[in-house]
Parts: sequence; C-alpha cells; structure tokens
Amino acid sequence: MISYRDREALFRRYYDPRDSVQRDTYRRPEQRRHATLGIVEDTRDPKNLGRVKVHMPLLAPDARTWVPLVRPYAGACQGVWAPPEAGDYLLIGFIQGDPSVPVALGSWYGPGKHGPVTENPGNDLKVMTSKSGFRVEVRDSAGEERIVLSAREGAMRIEISPRGISVVNDRGDIRIACRTLQMSGEAVRVAAKDSVFLRGSRTVAVSCQNGALHAGGAVSWTGGSVALQASAGVTAEGRQIALRDDQVVGIDFHDIRVPSSSGTSTVPQVPHPYLGRLSDSLSGDVKVNSRDAATKGSKSVYNTPGHFPMPPGVKFKKKPSNEGTVSSATTPSVKINGKEAAVLGSMVTTCNDPRDQETCSIIAAGAAVKLPILLPGMDRERFEQDGGTVFNTGDPLAGPDALERAREPRSLDGPGWSQSRSMRGDEVNLSVSITGAPEGEPVMLSIFREDQGDVPVAKVPGRNQAGTVTVSWRPGVPDDREDREEASLFFRATAYRCQAVESGIMTVEKPKPLFSELRWELAEHDEDGRETGR
Repeated sequence: MISYRDREALFRRYYDPRDSVQRDTYRRPEQRRHATLGIVEDTRDPKNLGRVKVHMPLLAPDARTWVPLVRPYAGACQGVWAPPEAGDYLLIGFIQGDPSVPVALGSWYGPGKHGPVTENPGNDLKVMTSKSGFRVEVRDSAGEERIVLSAREGAMRIEISPRGISVVNDRGDIRIACRTLQMSGEAVRVAAKDSVFLRGSRTVAVSCQNGALHAGGAVSWTGGSVALQASAGVTAEGRQIALRDDQVVGIDFHDIRVPSSSGTSTVPQVPHPYLGRLSDSLSGDVKVNSRDAATKGSKSVYNTPGHFPMPPGVKFKKKPSNEGTVSSATTPSVKINGKEAAVLGSMVTTCNDPRDQETCSIIAAGAAVKLPILLPGMDRERFEQDGGTVFNTGDPLAGPDALERAREPRSLDGPGWSQSRSMRGDEVNLSVSITGAPEGEPVMLSIFREDQGDVPVAKVPGRNQAGTVTVSWRPGVPDDREDREEASLFFRATAYRCQAVESGIMTVEKPKPLFSELRWELAEHDEDGRETGR
C-alpha cells in the first residue's frame, strides 16, 4: 500500500489529478509556454491572499483555479489593492511556463466594455475610475494641468492645480472633523450666501492687530459669557458701548412744597440735578474690560440716598424714585442678548413731575458732570463766588457770572419738517431753533401720530449746533401686520428750561403696491377663433 507521503510526492513529480489545469496540460509541453485568457468568476479569496478565481476557457473547458494578481506594490499589510470585478478579462501567465503556477499579469477592456475616457486626442489625460463613479483624473494639457478627485459625476470634487486647491460639493455639505484644525495664509476669507457660524464647546477666540465687524442688518451677541477687551473701549455705530458704573446725568424737574403764610404752597418744575450710575438689568454674561455691558432697559440709581437735601420745611410734592431706565438713542443694529446696546449718549428716563421723562443721558464713568444750577437751599453768595461746582469732583465750574447765565431765558421755536409729504422708508429732517442754550445742549424730538398724541411713534435725540437742532428720521416700512394707510405725524421738541413746542403735520403716504412677478399668458384658439387654453 502506498503511503500518504509517497502519494503526495508522486503528485508533485507528475501532476495532481484533482487540479483540472494540471490534469489537462500534463504531457502537453507546447501549451505550457503560452499565456492565456482568464475571466474573473469570484474575488472572495477564502485565504485572503488577494487572489481571484479565474476561468481559462482557452486552456480547458473547465479550467478554473485561484490565481494571484501581479501588483505594482505588495507587502505585509501594505501595497496597492485594486482587485478586478467578476466578469473582467485578465491575461494569465505561468511562472517558468508551468501551468500549475498561474498568475494574473493584468486586465483589458473586453467586448462591450469600454474605458472611462472616450476622447483624448492629446493623450494628456490619465484616469482611474471605480464602479460607483469615484474618479481620479490627472490632466497634463498645457495651461490646464490639474489633479482631480471626484464623485457623483464631478458634483463632489477636490482639485489641485497651479492656481491652488479647491474643494467643492454641489450636492450637499462638507464636514471636517479632526483634533486640531489649523488654517494659515497671507489672507483667509470665509464667505457664504446665507450664514457663517463659528461655535466652540468651550471657547471661541479671535485675535488680531486691527479688527472690524460689519453687518448690513442687526448684530447679536449671545453666550454663557461674552468678554470683550479693548484699551480704548468698544464702540457700536461709532459710539462707545455703555458699561456698569457709567454715569447717568441730567436734570429732573419736581414740584416742591414750601412754607407760606397760608401753610404750604407748591412751586412747580424746580430743577434738580440727577447724578446716578448704571447698576441693574445689565448683561451679566457680556462684558467689556470686565464690566457688564448695558442695554436698552438697563437701570440706574442715584449716587446718594436721594436728590440734594431740601432746606427745613421744604418737601417734594411726590417722593422721587431716584431711579432711571435706558429708553432711547440706543443702537438698533447692534444687540446684546436680543436687546439694543446702550452707548454713551443714550437717553435715560428718570423721575419727573408730573410723569417720568427722558431728561438724562449716559456719560463715561469718571467724566466731569457740569451742572451750574442754583438749587433750593444752596447758599446764593457761595454759589456766585464759586460759580457753581462740578458735583462729582468739587472742582470750580465757572466764573462769578455763572448764576446770571443760569437765569438767562431759553426758548424753542420754529419746529418743522423738511417736507410736508413723505413715503415710508424715505429720510426726512426734523429741525427746531433754540435760543439761550449752550452749544451741544441736548434736545429731544418725540414723533406722534395725530390721532395718538400721547404715545410717541419714535424719539430722536439731537443737540444744539449754532442755535439749531436738526435730526434725520425714516418713517417705518409696514409689513402685513402694520397699518398701510396714510398717517399724519407731528413732533414735539423738549429741552431743559424750555417750553415744549410742536410742529405742523407731515403726511406719510400710503405705500404703493409692489410687483413681485410679471408673467405673459398666451391664449390658444381653434379654427373658429374660440379660446381653447392658455
């Protein structure tokens, strides 16, 4: 009986009858010297050696075996891995002409299987394409040199050329995920048709020598904490943003009761300086130089327990609240936590008689407050001698004639519009003359509807310039929820120690209809002239 080892030795010396290729080519040496056609039948190598199962019909009708592929680079867990697909044509060779050792030397496009490039007259295009459409393209034509990695018929592509590198996705999003992403260059530009978002789970930091933020619409800052640092402050619409402890100064007018022969009498509209600071309802999560930013609605409190003390027996008719609220002259285009940012110069509504009014404004912390006003109970001779004082510093303010200047009459006159009719959205000017007031004296122009004279449509602050106050304003453009009829408006001008004056009427015309679509319609007619369609 022949042993297992002897049998295997015979198979190696002659041929293995279990192998169809060896069986059909044994003792046929003339066929052992030629390559042959192979058709891929299976690519799932059970031994994971990168082989493919090939049918060689020109060698024998049932000649099938697993054949290794010749690759440009192959090593342990490395190399080029691009196996063919079932049905592809291969050129099969045999090592030293031995049919028992076949190898796949390469592949070619067979009948009915054309390549990925149909036109290439200059032979300057080299392409590799996968069955799902992924494509690597190298083009060497003069002036058009580039390497392109693409998918989805070129809708998603990465292109490298002498002009630079571009990444495009016409059909979806581009996502970059990594540990640290660094971009550097002489200039880095980010542009979007809709929106640009920057978000950090912990921190977003932007640093530069000079910076600018421009927006055609509103700018909004929100966050658990937003901190801005600037040695010269941060501005909005060209004005410095107001912060915690910035001063609120102005003149309140109160009715006071004074002793008289009949008991007490009321003295109306006595001026009292208001000297407070921003302290409440601030943006605790938005800070500039470690100080909370102020917004419309932020609160101020008086620096002392109340207004300056009254002489014995003199009392306020209505106890002042000594509080104020930032109410106007804020920045509509810059918002902090959804509220308009307050700036130096923003108006503050404080306690007045008979009702609260905008008589104060915001100035920087530590700035001098000049209020040369003779207060009830103040020593007249001391006031005339010192010429008034700067209340928060105690420094002399003016010469001996300060009291006389404070007594000079003031008046507002000639309020008017720049035009009698206007369209919504068009800019109009409001002007009023003021006499007896210093340069830069604030004047408030409040705009009302003729049929709603108690509720202002808008308030526009202005300042005295050579005896005239002129401001610009645009009537709002209505949407579907607002009044689209004509509106009759007037404005009321108010200033310190001046009688309020009112302007004439300006008519805001009803907006004209807007055409959003123009379309032709062609009618079709039959032989009798009857309309059959459009």
